[in-house]
Amino acid sequence: MQLFCFPFAGGTASSFFNWRKRCDHGLDICPIEYPGRGSRWNANACATLEMLAETIATDLRPALHQPYALLGHSFGAIVAFEVARLLLRLGSPPPVRLFLSAVRAPHLALRGMLHGLSERAFLTRLMRYGGMPQEVLENEELLSLFMPIVRDDFRLYEQYSYRTGAPLPVPISVFGGWQDPEVPATDLLAWRQHTIKSFRCRFYMGTHFFLYDPHLPVLKDVQDDINAAVMPALPQNTE
Repeated sequence: MQLFCFPFAGGTASSFFNWRKRCDHGLDICPIEYPGRGSRWNANACATLEMLAETIATDLRPALHQPYALLGHSFGAIVAFEVARLLLRLGSPPPVRLFLSAVRAPHLALRGMLHGLSERAFLTRLMRYGGMPQEVLENEELLSLFMPIVRDDFRLYEQYSYRTGAPLPVPISVFGGWQDPEVPATDLLAWRQHTIKSFRCRFYMGTHFFLYDPHLPVLKDVQDDINAAVMPALPQNTE
């Protein structure tokens, strides 16, 4: 089972490399690399989140010859959601399950805009999320490379406009951190209206980047939900 993983704002495919090392559940972890960073540094970054979703969907379609699932964290969850919608509109086989982590449902209004803040104010707000590596904070050169990328991802997210559509015929699992100051439980539970299939919501001890805590059973829960989605129904007793 291929699990395509979409990174957070400013993230690269490498943010899921440890998942590859830790995964022993029969999943093929396939991290997505956004244009303009990491191994796709020379590619042009996308001007809108919708264009980013179109680019990734185009890349993925030739690879969808076997069952697959999509997982996105924070900014990446909205991208994964839009990729799933686009793949369905294009007639591609649907994912067996959609995993959405640490982001409010797309129909909810944003609580303020961050991408236009000054450098100092933006960095201060960014640190509230708790995902800034210390080596980046202490290295001005790395910080100067990282900040424009993460700021532009925030711009894509904050300028994204959800277009009303039919709920997906895809089971959805939502993950959240109990101590996440940016995404309350009610915002995560609101994802329920975006599927006509099963919906599961789990919360873990941790802040916004709980997903990368190796002590939490996130990978096991992902596998359990995939199994629930693909397991054939038990035969009915007709006697």
